[in-house]
Formats: sequence, structure tokens, C-alpha cells
Amino acid sequence: MTKVCWIGTRKGLLKVQQSEAGIWSLSAPDFTGEPVTMVLPQNGSGSMYVALNLGHFGPKLHRSDDAGISWQECTAPGFPKLKSASDAAKSVEIIWILEYGADHELWAGTVPAGLFRSKDRGDSWQSLAVNLAAIYCVKFGQLQPV
Repeated sequence: MTKVCWIGTRKGLLKVQQSEAGIWSLSAPDFTGEPVTMVLPQNGSGSMYVALNLGHFGPKLHRSDDAGISWQECTAPGFPKLKSASDAAKSVEIIWILEYGADHELWAGTVPAGLFRSKDRGDSWQSLAVNLAAIYCVKFGQLQPV
């Protein structure tokens, strides 16, 4: 069985893979020179996600359906637009955490603090909470009866 480790760095995404013979190899980087803020490995859906922080150009989100061979850009989560042009809208600076939810949902926590849900593999997002304290982790599990 092949083992894989994805490593997000300030200079791109690396894949470290162990062969069946036990030999480790390092891939050439994807997203060369770009800061990778989050890697969400594949789950049962077969998709994996990578969040980038492109500074002036903002956060970007990419999805792979073939174990990182190719990547498609998705819509990055964003705060709702305000009603008045004079209001200063918040902007997502970093996608801090990504997590799978039930029924193929994708969840994202951001800086500034926001919680977002996608029901279509990251193609669109619903803002569920704003003005939160900082979100450091989003995890899902089953509640056990007490």
C-alpha cells in the first residue's frame, strides 16, 4: 500500500510518497511560489482541496478529482456584499481550515473569522457566521448519547 503525505509550504504544495518497496520520493511542487494555507486530502468523494493565500489577489481554492494530478480553481468563500457602497465590506484574507461535513458538504473557516458551507464541492458558498471569535478548527463527528 502506497503512503502519501501532502505538505503545504510558503512556496507551494509538495507530495511525499512511499512506494510499496518502502522508498520515499518527493514530487515537484504544485502551485510553485504560492503560499499554501490548507490541504484537505481526499475522502470518500474522491476530491481533495488546496487553499492558497495570494496576498493582493486574495485567497484561492483549488480542487483535484485525480489525487493531485490536475487542479481546477473553485470559488473561494467570501463575506456577503453590504447594501451600501459607503459601507466597508470585510474581505476574507486566508482560508484557515477546510473540513468535510455530512452529505458531501465542504466547510471553511476563515480569517477574519467566518464560517462557510458549500453543498456543491466549493463552487458556491453560504456564509453561516460572521463576527465570530477566531476559528482555529472545524471538525465533525457523531454525538454519543450520555
